[in-house]
Amino acid sequence: NAKLMQDRGVATDGLTERADALAALGRTPIFAALDGRAAGVLAVADTIKPSAREAVRQLQRAGIEPVMMTGDNRRTAEAVAKDLGIARVFAAFLPEQKAAYVAQL
Repeated sequence: NAKLMQDRGVATDGLTERADALAALGRTPIFAALDGRAAGVLAVADTIKPSAREAVRQLQRAGIEPVMMTGDNRRTAEAVAKDLGIARVFAAFLPEQKAAYVAQL
């Protein structure tokens, strides 16, 4: 991700705009580097199951607010949440952060 590239001193100039555009479409951008230089960006995406939209609607009808908590970056998470009708999004969470947050509730 962009933070890893930054931590490793790899400039992502010229690729950041493309990565942002991919994230806005609900995809997770992945940077590639070769010999300490950015080499490209690609994207992966989970397919939203058709049943997910109906599950979100049923929760909302029952008065339950669905919340998304994901390891994906914020822009990707917000795009997917918007598609599903979920208003509250917690993004860029590591697995241990998710567990700790839920344990506080």
